[in-house]
Amino acid sequence: MNNIAWIGFSLSALTSAGSVLLSVALHRKFENLKKSLPVMRPAHQDSAFPKMGSRLPAFTVRAVDGTVVSSAEFETGPALIAFFSAGCGACAEQFPALREAVAAHTYGPAPLAVVDGPTPELRAAYVAELTGFVRVIEGDDAELLRGEFGVKGWPTLVLAHDGVIRAAGVSMRGIAAALGESPMVR
Repeated sequence: MNNIAWIGFSLSALTSAGSVLLSVALHRKFENLKKSLPVMRPAHQDSAFPKMGSRLPAFTVRAVDGTVVSSAEFETGPALIAFFSAGCGACAEQFPALREAVAAHTYGPAPLAVVDGPTPELRAAYVAELTGFVRVIEGDDAELLRGEFGVKGWPTLVLAHDGVIRAAGVSMRGIAAALGESPMVR
């Protein structure tokens, strides 16, 4: 019996040591993976947001409905621009709040939804969901706007007034909290 107990103890110790080594290896792998994907960090990190108080960047893009959208439209009145990435669950969670904000308030220019993603197939569901209550920008024009605004995380919602960024955040509620008011710019 003594030998059987010793064998059982040895196997248990080896299994425990193997689990620890596997856990350490997986932790290192995930840490390395996080470092290799800096563009995917959450939008709540300050560096991921367009800078408050700065002027909107100059741009001219084409919406999915074919209309031309220019930064000149955003020089007067309130404006809402939302950046989403296809497949981002947190982005899709913002659609109802965005729809509510658009329905409850008249913005100067019609709000924009900028849908990013690697392929048209991945973007299609978001474009379909958003089309009709906001102007949708996708593809190369979405990539251009993301770069011009300095967006590095999704979702990012930007509220501007008279061409100046007043607030940016990951949610309509977060923007409202930052402004100390409702999510609709008055």
